[in-house]
Amino acid sequence: MNNHEIAILIPAYNPSESLINLTNLLIEEKYIIVVVNDGSNEESNKIFKKLNKDIIIINHLKNMGKGTALKTGFNYIKDNIECIGVITADADGQHLFEDIKNVSEYLAKNDGSIILGSRTNMKSAPFRSKFRKLLDQKNI
Repeated sequence: MNNHEIAILIPAYNPSESLINLTNLLIEEKYIIVVVNDGSNEESNKIFKKLNKDIIIINHLKNMGKGTALKTGFNYIKDNIECIGVITADADGQHLFEDIKNVSEYLAKNDGSIILGSRTNMKSAPFRSKFRKLLDQKNI
């Protein structure tokens, strides 16, 4: 499997330097990277300017939400990139490079599959994710 056959889609709203660090690792491994700037503020736009020139950046003029940013990215990939699959990652460093690599290896061996990840360690997750997990557990 060649990593250039897998696209990494990252919706980003006001990202930190962790986006640069993650994408640099992904570029070294030859992944196709699509980042959707979901209407970030001017300060955060400096981060996008520091990204590797091989990264595809799609800009929303205003914040549309993570779901819309993902749809924008998926549509772009569907229409413009030939790949065996797409892996989504967060811009805030929640998804580790090693985890993305593991998912990509599994994806390459299981063509046509939908692979869903789940956190087992919620200590490092943001409050909104912990709250969502609690609601899921209670079937609310």
